[in-house]
Amino acid sequence: SSTTTATATITTTSSNSTSSSTTTATATITTTSSNSTSSSTTTATATITTTSSNSTSSSTTTATATITTTSSNSTSSSTTTATATITTTSSNSTSSSTTTATATITTTSSNSTSSSTTSTTNATTTTTSTGTSSISSSTTSTTNATTTTTGTSSASSSTTNAATTITSTSITSYIITSTSTTAPTTTTQMISSQSSTTTTTAAAGFYCVNSTHILLVNSSCVLKADAQQSSYNILLNDTVNATTVGANLINYFESVANVTSTNSSYILTLNRVDQLVNNLNSTSFTVNGTSSFLLVQTTSQNQSDDVLVLGASFSPDAYGQVVNTQNRESIISSNISSAAIVSNDSIVNVKSMSIFIIDNPSLYKNVDNSTNDTLVISSLIVASVKNFPNRSSSVKIALYFTPALDSPQPSNGTFLCSFYDTSMSRWNSSGCSSPTYNSDFKRYECSCNHTTSFALIWLPSGVLASSGRNFRSADTASLICQSLSIACILGILLHAAVNRVIHPSNHISATIMLPLISYASTGILFVFYIALTMTVYTRTTSENETQCFLSSRVLMFFTYFFLIFMLCIKTSIGYFNYLRFVQLFPPPSYRRLFVLLLISLILAGGWVAFAAGFDSNPSYNITQLYPYRFCWFTHTVIYYFLTIPVAIFLLLTFINIIYVGKRMIEHVQRATSPHHTYQRMKQCVLVLIASSITQGVGWLFGPFLSFVSPSGASVLEWFFIIFNALEGVWAVLAYLVIRAQIKQEQIRVTTVKKWAKEPVTVKSRPKESNSPPAQKGTGIETSEFEPVRRKRQNDPIQRFDDLRDTN
Repeated sequence: SSTTTATATITTTSSNSTSSSTTTATATITTTSSNSTSSSTTTATATITTTSSNSTSSSTTTATATITTTSSNSTSSSTTTATATITTTSSNSTSSSTTTATATITTTSSNSTSSSTTSTTNATTTTTSTGTSSISSSTTSTTNATTTTTGTSSASSSTTNAATTITSTSITSYIITSTSTTAPTTTTQMISSQSSTTTTTAAAGFYCVNSTHILLVNSSCVLKADAQQSSYNILLNDTVNATTVGANLINYFESVANVTSTNSSYILTLNRVDQLVNNLNSTSFTVNGTSSFLLVQTTSQNQSDDVLVLGASFSPDAYGQVVNTQNRESIISSNISSAAIVSNDSIVNVKSMSIFIIDNPSLYKNVDNSTNDTLVISSLIVASVKNFPNRSSSVKIALYFTPALDSPQPSNGTFLCSFYDTSMSRWNSSGCSSPTYNSDFKRYECSCNHTTSFALIWLPSGVLASSGRNFRSADTASLICQSLSIACILGILLHAAVNRVIHPSNHISATIMLPLISYASTGILFVFYIALTMTVYTRTTSENETQCFLSSRVLMFFTYFFLIFMLCIKTSIGYFNYLRFVQLFPPPSYRRLFVLLLISLILAGGWVAFAAGFDSNPSYNITQLYPYRFCWFTHTVIYYFLTIPVAIFLLLTFINIIYVGKRMIEHVQRATSPHHTYQRMKQCVLVLIASSITQGVGWLFGPFLSFVSPSGASVLEWFFIIFNALEGVWAVLAYLVIRAQIKQEQIRVTTVKKWAKEPVTVKSRPKESNSPPAQKGTGIETSEFEPVRRKRQNDPIQRFDDLRDTN
């Protein structure tokens, strides 16, 4: 509904002498609509000049009107200019007149979001009036004007993702009745109507392109601050479907793009973005925006090799594009701001792929917590790739970054292709190659062997030298745990040596201490491992350094030797204890253990010589420097030099566990009373087996730390640290068990010797007595001293009562 109020003031000045009159009309029309957001004001000014000739009974009227309409919708205004020529011919004899009016109206409207439309309306009005004509000298003229405005308007609109078209039609009729009291008396009525049609084509409706507004998923155009809050709340909900997550990711980064400030309460962390993208693997879809692009692609295992989706790209002109095997070359040969493309060798193993590109990641420009000097100077790419089961887990992804216009110059620092380490909240370049500059397209190109959040970062020269040198919590924990294990092993050796000097009679023989040799080898391994990590840490000059220097390579092979030697010793001691449990008669001699230790030494030396020989040829790419961490095998050969040997030793250890466990169960079932010596030996063997398992599993996890996903590496790394820390605990427990066994044996021997030294008095028994007299002193009564040997039960378990050599 609407209400229109019109006020008109008309002033007419006439001159009888010249038979001419001039009329000036000013009208103000105010329209208020029930739509509270719409109102308009129209101001019209008209000047009408009439010239009449009494002699010819004709008159000519020329009217020029300018109407300006301003709407409260601040983006819309219109100007109407009307020119009318009216010719009236009257006949006094017949008291009749005929008026022919021709009007031309031109309307021009402008709208900041619509195209300009001009409409022209021609109207012809014929008026016939009758009356009585007489000539009078009256000079008084009275004009009454009544203006009636009726309007009809209709509007229709249609909205698509590409554009919005709004068509409106309005029809306005004006009825003007004028009565003039002169001589003669004339009544004139003129009716005119005007219709106009306006078509407005707006920008793409999906984005609601505006500096302050954005279109949400539910097609409502809201303020960017409200859109940020709404999308943030939806993205924190883990129950929404994939397409809703994708649309709100686009909306969120549209709402924070090109704004001076954002609400800090609704900042989506990079960890959460990485998690959301990683979970998008249920269906294939793409969502495009002016500031970001999302690709989710799932493939079947039997997909055609003709057209394979390889990745995604983003450019300022075309926005997001899907990269496949057909358009790959054309896209990378264009001016793209960023792209992530999986290699052809890796894509055949991919089951699902999600790539999210943020063109202007202003929220994460200083996301690195380790230093404020690390800057993100490119688009941000969040990638997630899941491979088919039983397929290779390796992936190679090519990355393309165009630095932002306001990026620092390379001469003041360096550019690094890095991923965001979520566990440390810092950028890390491990697993990524050094970026190379493409001068043709003014961008940097690199590749990585894993998927997560990638960006091109800039480090100033002052920070570059120390980048990566900050110890992580895992690095500190690893050094502390290994140092404690070394201290425990050294403490055992020191205690045994001091005890031998102070209490010569209570010392433990070297043969009994032989099981502890495995812990000694582990301690030496830890010493060289710490030396290797500290050497690499102090001598690395750049995060881009990948070639092992001489000292790091030497320490690396020493560490590798003691690692293989430690595994061989633990397996040998496990086999020796298996023989002691199963082969009781005769028990195995320690000579066999010495032979096993010698074989372990030869095997470890041969294996290291084999690896060093291959490493002497650089083309084989055997070793690699992991900056500020260590020099170790590359991920392409580590399976052959570490994973397979560790797996073999673990298999042998588990076989030992099965046979020894079987023997223990048999003993428990047959034993009538606990045998302390046997119990101590069993405890010692269990400790040795536990040590073998923890060290084997720990080093089995260790080799994967350099190339698995960052989240997986963090978990495996802590397994490695904890298992290394347990080595000192196992060594102390084994030493305590051995000492308890020796102490118990010494008590038994002392008791026997004491009993043997006590005097025995033999009292003769009278022959006539049938009852034997009591023996004094010992409490034994007998008639004569007769040495009697007590028959012992021939129990093979009880015969194996200590850890000493019985040969």
